[in-house]
Amino acid sequence: MPVTSSAAPSPAARPRPRGGRWNRPPAISSLPAAWRLLAALYSAVGLLVLATTLLPAASGARLSWAVQLLDGVAVAAAVVMALLARRLPRRLLNPTIAFSTVLITAAVLASGGGSTAVAYACAYLAGPIFCRFVVQGRDANVQLALTVVQGVLALSLVPDVGFGEQVVLWGVLVILCAAVDRLIGALEEAESDALTGLPNRRGVERVLREALAAAGPSDSVALVLLELDHFRAVNENLGRGGGDRLLVVAAETWRPLVPEGHVLGRFSGDGFAVVMPGAGVAAGTALAERLRTALPREFSCSAGSVGWEPGESASMLVSRADAAVYAAKREGRGRTHQHPGTGSSARAIREAVGRGEFVVHLQPIADLRDGSVAGAEALVRWQHPERGLLPPAAFVPEAERTGAIVELGGWVLQEACRQAATWPAVPGRGPAYLSVNASGRELQQPDYSARVERALRSSGLPPGRLLLELVESHYDNASVHLGANLHHLRTLGVTTAVDDFGVGYSSLDRLRRLGVDVLKIDRSFVADITCADQEAPLVLAMVAMADALGLRVVAEGVETFEQARWLVRHGCCYGQGALLGGAAAGQPPTATGVVAGPVPPPRARDRGFGTVIGP
Repeated sequence: MPVTSSAAPSPAARPRPRGGRWNRPPAISSLPAAWRLLAALYSAVGLLVLATTLLPAASGARLSWAVQLLDGVAVAAAVVMALLARRLPRRLLNPTIAFSTVLITAAVLASGGGSTAVAYACAYLAGPIFCRFVVQGRDANVQLALTVVQGVLALSLVPDVGFGEQVVLWGVLVILCAAVDRLIGALEEAESDALTGLPNRRGVERVLREALAAAGPSDSVALVLLELDHFRAVNENLGRGGGDRLLVVAAETWRPLVPEGHVLGRFSGDGFAVVMPGAGVAAGTALAERLRTALPREFSCSAGSVGWEPGESASMLVSRADAAVYAAKREGRGRTHQHPGTGSSARAIREAVGRGEFVVHLQPIADLRDGSVAGAEALVRWQHPERGLLPPAAFVPEAERTGAIVELGGWVLQEACRQAATWPAVPGRGPAYLSVNASGRELQQPDYSARVERALRSSGLPPGRLLLELVESHYDNASVHLGANLHHLRTLGVTTAVDDFGVGYSSLDRLRRLGVDVLKIDRSFVADITCADQEAPLVLAMVAMADALGLRVVAEGVETFEQARWLVRHGCCYGQGALLGGAAAGQPPTATGVVAGPVPPPRARDRGFGTVIGP
């Protein structure tokens, strides 16, 4: 179905579960969790009723031994359900709940009537309310009707139970079921995507957490992420309505293809997710391929499939799924990438973050004209308990590959901002700004800019003193989250730079799309400057281009006085490298002692760069 209209789809065109609440899916999607909850309900009610048979008030019951036997059956059934929670199928839920109603009915008939019968009948409340959470709306209503019919007959057959008592009992049951339905409906609305009718990110994450909580060390859980290719271009060419229509088409196409027990949801502006409890990564990859190829021919998507590893949290699993999607995009889009797994390295990095084994070292960024320190870049080191102090090259590539960079980068940002907030804000007395690396993986997290804002707020560092260096890694220029994060960061007043420009994924189109303020020339180009009269045409071209675009320039890898003097003479007045000081713990120096003058007049793009970076 081609996207031909820019009008937003009408509510009637949006897919909704047929039958409304009558056929709504269960609120608790994890089957093992449902069985464990039912086991707890069986045991709690059984033990409570059993206790009443041992009290003096229950000594008048005609068949207290029968009630005790029924309670023993209930407790035994609870033990079986708890032990087999991961193996019992969903189709047995309804019969098991109905069996609990039969047990309660038998206990009421054996009670001898009167207040004891009414007390036992209160156990009827548990089953229908429990049903509202674990079975479809239709089945829950059937269970309610069966419970009321059995209960009315049982209480009518025993003596000393009046009509008024029954009215109160069943009235309370119906009211409670209606209230629970309303609460579940509110939860569904909060976790439902208004456009597609699918669970939104909040709903998908809840389902994923439940699935992981219910999974044992030998169990499998797969996660599939699918992102529509060129979604921003659809919005730009056909308007927001065209993009909405594409999302609806994807939801309508994929919904019937997802097997029962698995949950399809809209996970981001242009992405969907499928949570697959009990399925391995191979099954996830196969489903991703079926969904991807089911789209109409004029559309395409990139998919990533991952399998849960014991000890892995929901956020870690999502990070790896993100990595798989980005790998699919790097490979040319319109394909599925299966993540190979983290192994022990990613877990070791995440655990090291929790143990506080990482440290932040600061490298000065200096004004080459007078040697003053303009800023400082935060560089992470791993104080490994066995291998000593490790440089970034020993662990950052693996963190990037596995997604652990999200947790590591978040810690570096928080710690660096905390340190920078203590620096004097007086020119000439210390670095005026802090520079922190932001990887492509981090920038494509939906909440990255919000995490930056929280780090600034908690540390007290003014946004204008933070420079985020966008690392030249594999991120998608057209990513919805990338654009939204950069826009939010600019709104906050945070300055951005392209790191290692000239290598990797550098392009003029990337500069245009990212809208950065600073360009950092990669050290490999600076290394070509071997003497003061070296030509270095590529560096000259980069400086001229930055000047034309109004960008400030910082040269990386400045190691000799000749390089510093050449850079100043050709218009690049800021640099960092061994000549100006290496990375070290503690507050950076106020000056480097390197003066590469004569000092040229400041250009407009450099004005204020050595104090506080302005917009």
